[in-house]
Amino acid sequence: MRFVWGHMLCAHEAKQSMSHVLGPIFRINMGVKSWVIISDRHIAHDLLANKGAVTAERPFHFFMIKYYALNGRGMTFTSPDQRWKRSRAAESFSWKGVEQLADIIESEADRVVEQLQQDSTQNGSVNMVEHAQFMSLNIILRLCFGIRAKSVSDPLFKSLVYTVNTTVKLGAPGADLGTFLPALSKIIDIAFRKEDQMIDFIYKCRNPLFHQLIQEARDKDIDCLTKYLYSIKENNEFEDDDILLFLVAYKDYFIPKGTVIMANTYSLCRNPNAYNSPKEFKPERFLEDLRPLSISIKAPAESRENYMFGWGRQCPGVHLAEVELFNVWVRILATMTTEPGLDENGRPVYPNLIGIRDTGLNVVPLESQLRFIKRPVRLL
Repeated sequence: MRFVWGHMLCAHEAKQSMSHVLGPIFRINMGVKSWVIISDRHIAHDLLANKGAVTAERPFHFFMIKYYALNGRGMTFTSPDQRWKRSRAAESFSWKGVEQLADIIESEADRVVEQLQQDSTQNGSVNMVEHAQFMSLNIILRLCFGIRAKSVSDPLFKSLVYTVNTTVKLGAPGADLGTFLPALSKIIDIAFRKEDQMIDFIYKCRNPLFHQLIQEARDKDIDCLTKYLYSIKENNEFEDDDILLFLVAYKDYFIPKGTVIMANTYSLCRNPNAYNSPKEFKPERFLEDLRPLSISIKAPAESRENYMFGWGRQCPGVHLAEVELFNVWVRILATMTTEPGLDENGRPVYPNLIGIRDTGLNVVPLESQLRFIKRPVRLL
C-alpha cells in the first residue's frame, strides 16, 4: 500500500514528527510525485527566496490550475511569465495603495467591533472567526466592487464564504489524487466524480457570482478596482478571465527537476532550534519584534518569525492584512475586554489553544465562542 500511496495520507503532525527523525529537509513520495519538506527557516529562505528564480514555478494541481486559475491565469497558480508580471503590476495592495483604503478599513473595523459587542450582549457569546471574515470580505468587496454585505446572514456574504471554503477544500493536495496517481486517475474520477464537482463549482457557482459582481460594479457610478482594471485592460492585454482571476541542487541534497518544494509552516513554527518551548502558547515571545509585517517577511532567515505570507513570490496582500489586523484589534483592546464563552451552567469555556482543523490547503485553530464586554472606561 505504501508503494502506491507513498506519504499522501500523512497529516501535518506526522510530517512534523518525520522532521524530528529525518532532519530539517527530507523527501517524501506523494504517489508518483516527490515532495521536499523543509522545517528550517534558513533552508527555506535559501531555497525559496535566494534561489527564487529557479523555484518560483507553481506545482501542477489539476483543480487549481485548470479550473480555479482557468488554465494558468491570475497571480496565484501560474508561471511567473509576462502575463503574470502585468497582473502583479496592476494589483492595488502596495503600502501606498492600502493607505488610500484607510477610510474603508477604519469604518469596517468600527462596524465589526460594534457588532461583536452587540452580539455578545444579545447572544451571550460570538464566533470571532465569522466576524473577522465578515470584515475582511467587506473590505475586499468595497475595494473591488464598491459594495458591502449587510450582515453575516447576508446571502452575498454566505456565498463568498462558501466559495472560499470550497476553493480551499478542492485545492488540497489530497483532493488531486489523479495527479499523484495518474494510472488510477480515470477510476478515481468515475468513483468520486471529482471533475464534475470542480466544473459545477467553477462554472455554476464561482464564475456566475463574480461575473454578476463585475457587471454591477461597471454599471454603478462608484470608483472601484473593477473599473480601474477595465480602464487598463487594452494596454495590458488583459482578457475578461484575467480580470476575473485578478479579483535544482541544494548543498548536499539533490532535488530533481519537477520536485515540489514546500516550507512546512506547521513545523517551522514549532522548530525547537528557533523557539524555546515551541508547543507552548507564549505570545510574549513576539513582543520585541516591532517591525511591520511587510518588513519582517523579507528579513534575513535568522531574524524572521512570520512565515504566513510565503517566500520569494510572497503574497501581495501583506500590507492590507496588517492594516486590517491593527485597526480591528486596537479597537477591540481599547474598548472591550475579551472573556471566554459560558456553558449551560454559567461556567467559562476556554478556547482550545492547541487543537487545529484541517481545511484542505491549510490548518486553522478550532473555532470558539467568546464574549466581548464593553469597558467602563474606553481608551478610544
